[in-house]
Amino acid sequence: MSLFIYDWYRANQTKYAYLKINGTNVNVKIGDIFTQDGLKIIGVNNYIDLVADDVIIAKTTLHGQFIMRHENEIDEIKKAINTSSTLILEENSDRCDQQSYDYGSCVLNKNYIFTVLTKFDLKNKAYTSIQEYIQFWMTFWMNIDALYNSRTINIPILGAGQTRFRGIKPTKQELIEIGLWTLKESGFHNNYADKSINFIIYEGDAPEIDFYRTQKTFQ
Repeated sequence: MSLFIYDWYRANQTKYAYLKINGTNVNVKIGDIFTQDGLKIIGVNNYIDLVADDVIIAKTTLHGQFIMRHENEIDEIKKAINTSSTLILEENSDRCDQQSYDYGSCVLNKNYIFTVLTKFDLKNKAYTSIQEYIQFWMTFWMNIDALYNSRTINIPILGAGQTRFRGIKPTKQELIEIGLWTLKESGFHNNYADKSINFIIYEGDAPEIDFYRTQKTFQ
């Protein structure tokens, strides 16, 4: 009985998961993506819009927060987009004046990587599906392999915010588990020196993450 109580207490008090996937140290921990050392991943739409106006891009999203923090770097980011080798062009675009990019496309600018997580419909609402979400991750890991340059990689809960899923939206726990599972299946590793892959959980999202289950599932 005492062992059961100990396990129950431990499961409810654990606020991190330290894993080893493909020989890489993988941490699931609470934090602020913008304050992390190393590369920081920002999910964007298929047009990689750079105006946070609460019409196309909400200021409360990570995408919007990044734009507001880096408004003086917009021209530099546009140049990075135009010269990126890890963008996958789509032949058809619903916007005549903008190029559309496929899921998992990536753009590196300094210590940030923008990755295409959703696609807009004709009403400028960003959508994905569970199948497209898994496709996103597999393409993402392939592109990250070309960009990370042996740096620590910090990833938020991609898809947890205002992302609309066709059908039932996965829970935040499920989103984290899909990211970890695709990492394992991709074979990608970041085991250079003390570098790692970190899944960063905002404090407000922590009650929805079962860190103990994550540790047990992927240990």
